[in-house]
Amino acid sequence: PIRDVTGATVGFGGRRLSDEDKTVPKYLNTPETAIYHKSQVLYGLDLAKKDIASQHRVVVVEGYTDVMAAHLSGVTVAVANVGN
Repeated sequence: PIRDVTGATVGFGGRRLSDEDKTVPKYLNTPETAIYHKSQVLYGLDLAKKDIASQHRVVVVEGYTDVMAAHLSGVTVAVANVGN
């Protein structure tokens, strides 16, 4: 799920599991809606905001999986731009 800063789900993002079928898009995301504007969302901010505030730093990574990997590695201030 893609959540806003309050933790409310505003969209979804997914990735195909296999690179064999090139007819399926590599990534599939919720289209823009009245409540979801991808250029205004930082993925993972809902989880990272407390640590960002206490550590006074943020790490911006490329995508969803990078945020997940960073948090699993202990870099709990990681977020990613959802779109431009």
